[in-house]
Amino acid sequence: MSLKSSIVGVLMAGLIWVACGAPDRENPNDPRGSRDGANVGIQLVANLPEGRTGGVSNVLAQIRYEVSGEDLRQLVEGRMDLVGRSARALVIGVIPGDNRIFRVTAMDPTAVVTFAGAVTIDVGVDTPETVELQLVRLSGSLELTSNLPPEITELEVHIDAQGDTLLRRYAIDGPLIERINDDDE
Repeated sequence: MSLKSSIVGVLMAGLIWVACGAPDRENPNDPRGSRDGANVGIQLVANLPEGRTGGVSNVLAQIRYEVSGEDLRQLVEGRMDLVGRSARALVIGVIPGDNRIFRVTAMDPTAVVTFAGAVTIDVGVDTPETVELQLVRLSGSLELTSNLPPEITELEVHIDAQGDTLLRRYAIDGPLIERINDDDE
């Protein structure tokens, strides 16, 4: 065997040894997760409800997620981006285990929670790459109490929350006590 063949053989063996690497290597693209057992990433998608949500991009100032679990020492939390009618985030660092609760809250510019949702899944090697949940609009109520003069025969209430409007008319024939619920039609 010639010297050239020997050198080529040694180089090929070295290349194969280097290319394979160690089986317990830390590879960020390995779907089994990182060295500490944390999941590499789960795409979280929170869908806004259809209808009656107005111009949500103007109303929602911040959308946040939080992942908790009974055996987790620390919450995994972060911000989400609004893309069309859904909020999205790549959630990194979720330790595998049962009953991981993914919570999403959407807040208006005054930090009032307007939409919320949650889903519970088991996180493991076969965890779905995408977790979807449905956000629900949180509702409220408004109480009207009035004792208007007899000349006033009708009261109109118009509530406009940046694209989400509500209009009510009430006949007046004395003191008025009414409650307007957000989910009343």
